[in-house]
Amino acid sequence: MIPAAVSVIAYLLSRPPGLDNPRGVVARIGLLAVISGLVGVFAVTPVWLTERVAAENNYFRGQVSAFIAARPADLTAEQRSARLPSPVDPTNRDEICWVFGKVFYTGDASVFGYVNLRGKETWETIKNQLFAGGDLGRNNAAFWAALGMLITGAPSTMPAPAESTVCAESGQCGPDLTVTPVSYDPGGKFSCDVVADRRVDIMANEAWYTGWQAELCSPDGACGGETAGGVAGQLTMTVPEGSWRLQLEYRLPG
Repeated sequence: MIPAAVSVIAYLLSRPPGLDNPRGVVARIGLLAVISGLVGVFAVTPVWLTERVAAENNYFRGQVSAFIAARPADLTAEQRSARLPSPVDPTNRDEICWVFGKVFYTGDASVFGYVNLRGKETWETIKNQLFAGGDLGRNNAAFWAALGMLITGAPSTMPAPAESTVCAESGQCGPDLTVTPVSYDPGGKFSCDVVADRRVDIMANEAWYTGWQAELCSPDGACGGETAGGVAGQLTMTVPEGSWRLQLEYRLPG
């Protein structure tokens, strides 16, 4: 196909129409454009003929269509599910593809699928601390992979893995804080009941960006609340002493 098309183009160029025949000029330009387009299409045919099924099996160990078909229609719950933890080796391309690449189709929660706003300050902070090594890396890895939780701690510190596990699974989230999950919507809405024995600083294992809104309401209907970012990129806020219903919602700025 390509050699024949090239021959036709060469022939047309060797016999240009006279300038007194504008229709012939336009016709030949149009024909050249069509033939050039066909040459381009056939030149990249091998790319378009790549076997999709084989490629998906290689990268994801399964079919994208099957992942999407098995995806739950309703992902709301009382509490956000745990995230697939970040890989020990962030350069392991196979693990990243097999485990983390497919979560965009399965809908599973994943640290790698969640922390993906490349170049943002929060993303850079979380990435650097996840792979910092030592206690810092272990604390951050456990924190981001845990079930959805609120836990006491200064914005400049991170809980140990055992503390994150106890909080996420039992609701005892510090010596002075008890948290009971109420509802979770993957669209960016969380609700929980909070009992603080004193004024406490708390953090959620959610990445903080401008747009997070907090509403902390007492039983008598008084509401307030404001979020901020911690040094690890996490969402933080202060809860006064008492019993509260906390609503967290992410709204796109603007």
